[in-house]
Amino acid sequence: MSQRFRKWRAFTLVELLVVIAIIGILVALLLPAIQAAREAARRTQCSNNLKQIGIAIHNFHDTYKRFPIGSPDDDCNSYSWSAYILPFMEQAAIYDQLKNGGAGLVYIPGGDNLNVHGAFIEFVSGTTTYTPPATLSQNTDTYNNWCQISLNHGDSVAKSILPAYMCPSDILPHVDNNGYGKSNYCCSLGNETPWVNYFSSNGATSWTAPSGQTSQNGVFRFSQTNYHHYVTDMAQITDGTSNVIAVGEVSVTVNVAPTQTDRVFPLWAGGNNDWAGQWRISSFARVTGQLAHINNRNQDYGLPLINSLHISDFSFGSQHPGGAQFVLADGSVRFLPDSIDPVVYSRLGDIQGGEPVFLPK
Repeated sequence: MSQRFRKWRAFTLVELLVVIAIIGILVALLLPAIQAAREAARRTQCSNNLKQIGIAIHNFHDTYKRFPIGSPDDDCNSYSWSAYILPFMEQAAIYDQLKNGGAGLVYIPGGDNLNVHGAFIEFVSGTTTYTPPATLSQNTDTYNNWCQISLNHGDSVAKSILPAYMCPSDILPHVDNNGYGKSNYCCSLGNETPWVNYFSSNGATSWTAPSGQTSQNGVFRFSQTNYHHYVTDMAQITDGTSNVIAVGEVSVTVNVAPTQTDRVFPLWAGGNNDWAGQWRISSFARVTGQLAHINNRNQDYGLPLINSLHISDFSFGSQHPGGAQFVLADGSVRFLPDSIDPVVYSRLGDIQGGEPVFLPK
């Protein structure tokens, strides 16, 4: 047999290095595509979560003829809008556990829209149901054993982790420092104008404004009183339901980070387990505007702190590249870029601004 058929020729070092370099280049080219595909899948799941929320708030409105309350009372320690829509999110079991444990949930079968003197509050403690007078004249602080998350027996249920309220792209932990379940979706209280004007002139020293009755201009309202609850209905959205933000994504801000999870951490049950002031709305709500722009993580623009909160803590944002997803009042889901015209973005928070809005394609 010929000698040349018995001799094996090995790769040279140069050839091996060339092959390794080619593999490295291919990996470098493919990795971004793989990551983009993964992010696209996560964004789709997040969009599906938001679509379900949009359907839920509409079903709530069909049932009670009102949108849910953003949060009742002025203490930011009560169950918020996302707890109210649990039965419409295929989470009736969690909702029933809250009620059976003693949670107080406000629902609106009647009343006069913004200033609901005729609000009924359902309190269930064991087999005992307590309903206040048709005209709510008592201070709701007297109901804290029922309606405040950290005081009633539903506390452990509020620590449940609900994937329907979590964006798979988000980097925040699934629970806050005291174990309460995260939500990456907060309601809109409107645009920032009444808040910025008030805080700039008053230094956030008063407990009385901006009121959910007279100043807040969003689909959801936050009560700045113990005596009335503020809600909206479809007829009040005169700017058109396709031109108003109802719910949006939230993620990292100055006071919300993977290593700092107290006070304003977004929670599906709402409330603030480390409550230290009524302005800590960030556990359940945000606003739109030129200062509270999408993905504002640390800019204050000279605005004074609000009980140690930064304007970014009132801002929507996400871990999706380039913007965040929102539910409009018509139930549709839109991705809005963080480069959106700040004037347009501000108008998207106001349900009765009477100004034109052209959403980016």
